[in-house]
Amino acid sequence: MTIYERLHNGKKQWRFRCYYTDFNGDRVQRNSKWFNTKKEAVAAESAFMQIKVVETRTYPSMKLL
Repeated sequence: MTIYERLHNGKKQWRFRCYYTDFNGDRVQRNSKWFNTKKEAVAAESAFMQIKVVETRTYPSMKLL
């Protein structure tokens, strides 16, 4: 997972980008909103990944051929 930084109106902002596998087994890219602090971006990324781990365990891949 990667944290990106930009300069917007003279202030730094951060966001995260990560990939996860949805319930169909497809790889999906997730781009977050821009956060004012790096700490907020890292916390949001961590919370998002925890949700995806729980969903993956609850709903195993059911991709139809």
